[in-house]
Amino acid sequence: MADADLDAANRLADDDIIVEKTSRTTYRLDDNVLRQEVIGTAVKLAGTNLPANYSCKGYYSDLSSTNPNGWACRALEIAADE
Repeated sequence: MADADLDAANRLADDDIIVEKTSRTTYRLDDNVLRQEVIGTAVKLAGTNLPANYSCKGYYSDLSSTNPNGWACRALEIAADE
């Protein structure tokens, strides 16, 4: 992993595109990327706001407000609606 990767992650964190701006291991730059992380990042880069209060509509059987977590449900369903 190059310092350029960390610099890019820091820029994305500064713009509130990604979270956990503390270290390389916190960013998990060497991990596989989950579909909800890709979609969440794409939605944010497109300028779409992910509202804090969102009730999952049940589009995906593996997502709900608590499974795996609310932000993933919110990001994928909003992307599907867009």
